[in-house]
Amino acid sequence: MPDSLGLIIGLLLTLSVYSYIFGDNAFYRLAIHILVGVSAAYAAVVVFREVIWQAIIRLPQASLPLGLALAVVPLLLGLLLLIPRYKPTATKLSNAAAAVLVGIGAAVALMGSLLGTLWLQLQAAGRELRPELGLVSAVLTVCTLLYFQFMVRPTVEDNPQPTFGQRMLGGGIGRAVLMLTFGALFATALTTSLTLLTAHISQYLALLN
Repeated sequence: MPDSLGLIIGLLLTLSVYSYIFGDNAFYRLAIHILVGVSAAYAAVVVFREVIWQAIIRLPQASLPLGLALAVVPLLLGLLLLIPRYKPTATKLSNAAAAVLVGIGAAVALMGSLLGTLWLQLQAAGRELRPELGLVSAVLTVCTLLYFQFMVRPTVEDNPQPTFGQRMLGGGIGRAVLMLTFGALFATALTTSLTLLTAHISQYLALLN
């Protein structure tokens, strides 16, 4: 009985999410709220158990100054973020802690994206593509960057009107590349979603039978 109940709830939530195809409705919002709430609760439990609690446990074992600092500093930053809830006048300390956390997170994410994703993709593309395909890929990439540089930014004194060549490369070729890319991504996402929906419904029907 519990397994069947779980299957029924999962099927109803899946259909509620896909009901957005017919427009925004209460079932879709309910499913999204449940997803966000469960995800937030799960993330909070995991962070407390795997990060905060582990740091508290390591405090008595940290004998070296560096180890003690690595255990105490994250706890202090976390406590500083809670100050505005109890003392709104001390927001500067909370802002400083948030700036440190955001700066470190942005730096780690940037280095991870550059070294762990972008650079590896460039190396793989250089090894696998033929020279003419690599040249076409580089030209299309430059045209896409020109679109954001000359067509998206507002026209001010320091950013004059783009020339005819810039409009052709950025506004024409760059926009076409973006449209083709987003169209392919949307088609892939839609196909994947429908495939998952079909697989879920088949699984539910097989288990219920």
